[in-house]
Amino acid sequence: MRTVFVRGKYETYVASKRIIHDNNPVMNWAISNMVIDIDAAGNVKPNKKKVPNKIDPVVASLTGFFTYMSDLQGQNIYQSRGAMVI
Repeated sequence: MRTVFVRGKYETYVASKRIIHDNNPVMNWAISNMVIDIDAAGNVKPNKKKVPNKIDPVVASLTGFFTYMSDLQGQNIYQSRGAMVI
């Protein structure tokens, strides 16, 4: 699944209030620290405006959403490979 597709879906879910963070101050702070970088191939990467800023809550939300969307499309890696133990 391409990151661009997930980003577009994520934006749609937020706009339609299917994803809500209830004005959480930590999420608001992380969102204000983030910029979106898009490379020549159309890949999307959340990035920090400045090095000391944190965007971890936004990245965690995007990671969870990517997993959710992959699972909806039957692309759950754990179904084909199983869990890896490190």
